Formats: sequence, structure tokens, C-alpha cells
Amino acid sequence: MVSEGTVSTTIRDVEEVAQAFSNAGIELRFDRLRDRQRFSVEFESYPLGASQLVRTKWATDAWLTAVLPSRVGVMINPFRSAPSVFTISGDRVAASTGTAPVIQAERQVRVFRPADAPLLVLSADLTDLQRLFREISKAEAAPLEFESALNLETPEGGRLRRLVRFALEELSANPSALDSPIVRRQLNDLVLGGMLSFPGQHHRLLDRSNRSVGLGVVRRAEEFMEAHVNQPIGVSDVTAACGCSRTKLFLAFKQERAWTPLQFLVRQRMERARRALLSPGLATTVTKISLDCGYANVSRFARVYRQLFGEAPSATLKHSLDRDSFSGGMRGRNKRFQQRATLKRRGAEDPPTH
Repeated sequence: MVSEGTVSTTIRDVEEVAQAFSNAGIELRFDRLRDRQRFSVEFESYPLGASQLVRTKWATDAWLTAVLPSRVGVMINPFRSAPSVFTISGDRVAASTGTAPVIQAERQVRVFRPADAPLLVLSADLTDLQRLFREISKAEAAPLEFESALNLETPEGGRLRRLVRFALEELSANPSALDSPIVRRQLNDLVLGGMLSFPGQHHRLLDRSNRSVGLGVVRRAEEFMEAHVNQPIGVSDVTAACGCSRTKLFLAFKQERAWTPLQFLVRQRMERARRALLSPGLATTVTKISLDCGYANVSRFARVYRQLFGEAPSATLKHSLDRDSFSGGMRGRNKRFQQRATLKRRGAEDPPTH
């Protein structure tokens, strides 16, 4: 039993083959068949929603012209069979175990299909790809322009191979798997996301979007930590304030800063502590400053402070108090000197009384 909408058949009529491909979003024109008497095509189609997987095998060599009017397609040869050759914008790209040709929507392509060589066509609706791209990139326009060949040895190519292998194994083990809308949705989302990862000019917009998103997370995190530097906050508080995961928070800091979120928070606390120790009041103590900076453990506070500033917080406080005491004494002595000088001037100016 196969799923509703799935097609699995062998077709021997040229016009019926063209119609089957058209139903799958691919317009074909037959330029030449090596042996018309042997002509037949094994055709399997698995609709996933906005995307679709088509498997075909031709009984004779065929030269074709193909157009995908409203879809983007990638041609995959996972069977180590003879490669089909696609001429895309003047470039010849063979569908092999290491390379997958990528066909843009509305782009005319010349195709050579060798006999007895299975080929998979994974395609997705261009409108749905553009919609997803806009959601990810936040760009108003979504000009999707893919490179004509995908290297299957790259991370993007590896994901595609694993996706295709997973889909084929799932459909082989359970031909009615696509009856489940959940399964179809999962496969469709994997296809759309995987295709957007293919190399192309649109990646510059995605890179800028990722940079913008990461920078926004970093700024929100830093503002939150600066505002709560005197409270015992942790990473979970920062992620809650930023509305992101721990992984995304640390990745954003790795991309945008030379320090981690925790290093930023510690630095802010220590700088606040140092300012307080350098300008102490009458009631200033190391313990009070430690608590004011979010450290309940004074020993830990002192250890971190020494690592950053090369001295204990008690030493900084003592130097500041000694400085203020010395400055206060000097101010007192200067004031008494000025008073004596004033009295002397007045004595010299006053006339004798006898």
C-alpha cells in the first residue's frame, strides 16, 4: 500500500511521461531517444507538501530539455549509477555521488539521462522557499539564487545526503508513512531548511541577519546584566530576559565579543566594587561591597578581585582610607597655616594702639 497522492508506476508512452513530470512540477521536452522501441520510465513520486521527491529510471538513453516553472530542484544520484549530465547556464554538471546539480526556477536546462541509471529529484516550491527565507532573514525581498552545483562532501551536501537516505529508508520500511500529516510536515520542513542552506548569493543576507540577531541578543544581555549587577543573577536569568536559549546566548557572545556572558558579568561586578573601594565612605567594608556586587561569599569575591586587579580588596580599601586620612591632615594643616598668615597680615596693617 502506498500513500494517497504517491505515484509508483512504469510508463511507456512519451506523452504520459511528460504529463507525469508536469504533475510533479517539471516540464519536459524530448529532444532525442536512443531506442524508441525500448522506451519506458519507472516513475515514483512522493509529495511532501511544498516539497516533493521523485525517483525515475529510464530504459534507454534520453536527451531532454527541462524547466521547473515554479520550483527549485536538486538532482541526486545516491546509487553509484552512471551520471546524468545537466547543462545549466552553459556549465555541464554531472549528477554523481559527489555532486548534485541545482536547477533554479524558470531556468531552461539541457539534460542527458543514461539508461538504467536511477536519479532522485528533490524539489521545493519557490514561493514557500522565499517565505521561509523572509522569516529567517527578516528581508523584505527574497531573491534566491543558488549555485548550479552542490558539493555533497560539504556540510550542506552531507545534510542533503542524510535527509535523502532517511526519507528513502522511511518510505521503504513503511510505504504508508506519508499518510501521516506529521511525517509529511517533518520531511517538508527538513527539505525547505536544507535547500536554503545550499550555497548562493542569498547567504549574504542570511549572514547579515544572523549577525544582527546575535548582536541584538548580546546587547540585551549586557544591558540586563549591567542593570542587575548588584543581584545574584545567573545564566538562566539572562536567557529569560533575552528570550533565547543558553546555547544561542553563548554563541552570540562568541561571534560578537571576546568574552563570555559570565566573564562580562564578573567584570562589571568587579569594576563596580573597585570604584566603591577607591571612593570609600565611613561605613565602607569589604563585606558590604561584596554583598552589594552580588557576592554572598566574601572569600570568592576577594579571590576574583585579586585575579583582576593584582591586590586584595582590603588592600585597595586601606590605601584609599590612608590616602583620605593623609589628604584630610594636609587640608587641616593648610587651613591652620592660612589662618596664621591671615592674622599676621591683619597685625601688620592695624595701627599701634599706644
